[in-house]
Amino acid sequence: GLDRSDVDLTNGVLLVRKIKFRKDRLVPVHTTTQCALGCYARERDAAFPISKDQAFFLSSRGNRLSATGLQNGFAEVRKLADFDGGKPLRPHDLRHRFAVTRLSLWHQQRADVQALLPLLATYLGH
Repeated sequence: GLDRSDVDLTNGVLLVRKIKFRKDRLVPVHTTTQCALGCYARERDAAFPISKDQAFFLSSRGNRLSATGLQNGFAEVRKLADFDGGKPLRPHDLRHRFAVTRLSLWHQQRADVQALLPLLATYLGH
């Protein structure tokens, strides 16, 4: 999981450690995501001013968010979004949707999609 030191809100990047091929990666985030993460961090710090855990995301008890906690949180967001798409939505599906939407937008803009594919691949970590 992300540690507090992995989240650079000033520059809008996340350091994701030991992913594909055990490499670290810097992932840029949109300004709206940057703002949302900043709001979360302020609320987290108000709720847990002295946390022993260096995790960025904390459970309601102030501990590192577990895989089960993350799954439960994602299920709650799906419910709040009133999502009912037949099969359960997974976090990876959002990544796929992002890629398809980006390709569609480039096509609509009559951009050179072949030339832009390496940018998308790099952004997705390929």
